[in-house]
Amino acid sequence: MAGTYYQAIAEGQRSGQAGRVVPSGSGRNITYRFVPSGGSRGGGSGGVPNQYTDFLADFQKREEGARTSNLARETEIRGTYDELINQDQGAFRTAGLADIERGKTQAVGAGTQQLISSGLYGTTTAAALPVQAEGQAARSRLKLEDIIQQRTNELKLGKAGFVERIDQPYPDYGLLVKAMAAQGQR
Repeated sequence: MAGTYYQAIAEGQRSGQAGRVVPSGSGRNITYRFVPSGGSRGGGSGGVPNQYTDFLADFQKREEGARTSNLARETEIRGTYDELINQDQGAFRTAGLADIERGKTQAVGAGTQQLISSGLYGTTTAAALPVQAEGQAARSRLKLEDIIQQRTNELKLGKAGFVERIDQPYPDYGLLVKAMAAQGQR
């Protein structure tokens, strides 16, 4: 039966025989199958010696531990990005709107003071001051919303970049073979 690496290992464990997991295919279409080695399980001909069986079990255990740790880190980072993206930027928005209103009030006050100083306060020009200040405040509110949207987009792009860089490598058989060869030389 061909399938994933872990399915092939499970097949080997169910069979109770010594053997190996063999990859086949190329590119992204790699499948794995368990191939019994035949013979006895101990150090006899064709069997896998106990030291290799233990070594393979240790290798598999470490690989699974690393995979679990990486998945936990990935989940935590994704959660942090989601939390930041879903924030409504409430404190930033509130502070920005308060600054805009304060600026609007100051602009009306400064304009009124200027009209008083020039003797034009009682004219129709004074009625235009709040309208002009509100026009400026509306543009500032739009800029604030644009900044908030840019921040949210930057977070979304950061998350997309993080997800794109996630690499799920297949087991490194070259490393495993070298390690087993080194183990056999002892």
